[in-house]
Amino acid sequence: MGGRQRWAASGRRNCAARGVVGADYGFENGLKVMGGQFVHKRETEKNNLILVGLTQAKGGLYEWQIGAIYNLNSKGLLLNPEFSRSLADGIVFTGGLRYFKDSLNLLPKQDNQIYSQVSISF
Repeated sequence: MGGRQRWAASGRRNCAARGVVGADYGFENGLKVMGGQFVHKRETEKNNLILVGLTQAKGGLYEWQIGAIYNLNSKGLLLNPEFSRSLADGIVFTGGLRYFKDSLNLLPKQDNQIYSQVSISF
């Protein structure tokens, strides 16, 4: 199991503190579970985010992942499921969805999105 953490504080008058703590674990079947917490405080603002994710790749043929961010303060939520499929050697199709419920107070524009892309590598 891997883990990461980072804490920082600013000595300025408009005091800010931030911290990130996270961990991940991979299973033998290729499933990987990730989780973390991000805290950012200022005098007038506080964001306390919970981040979770699942991902699994199957033999280079396809990969799926689901990511979520939840803001404990604003009750905002982002869900981001995504699926990638190898169409041929060096050609990958990816499709996904970004669903926002309320505001995360992080991104400038938070509209729900459906997206797709084809990547060609040579």
